[in-house]
Amino acid sequence: MAAILALKKSVETKIATLGLPVAYENVNFTPAADQDYLIVQFMNLQPDDPVIGRGYYRERIQVQVFVCSKLGVGTTPALTKAEEVRALFPKGFSETSGTYEIYTFETPQVKSAVKTVDRIVIPVIFDFAVGVLTL
Repeated sequence: MAAILALKKSVETKIATLGLPVAYENVNFTPAADQDYLIVQFMNLQPDDPVIGRGYYRERIQVQVFVCSKLGVGTTPALTKAEEVRALFPKGFSETSGTYEIYTFETPQVKSAVKTVDRIVIPVIFDFAVGVLTL
């Protein structure tokens, strides 16, 4: 579980550098009507066991960041912000957090824009691996 929390802390720290309000999981959040914001979700996947022994595995976690932007101004502002989000964790990103190694092995995905009742939403999807030594 600590590996998952290490990734969560890393992602939340980097997301905060963008200067936008962020709706985190299970935290009350009311967006301002005229302001862009982000929604962050973590989805734990099946761990990866790349070795036969019991001493190492990788937590696999998909992080979904939804860029929520105003309607009526086209998709360029939201796509620009989505690219800024994507640049936080490019393919090949690695970081050590305590005893854990955090990696991205693939280029993050910027998905198609979706119109909601009051926003245009563009998902940015990251697939992370967190190396866990269990010796």
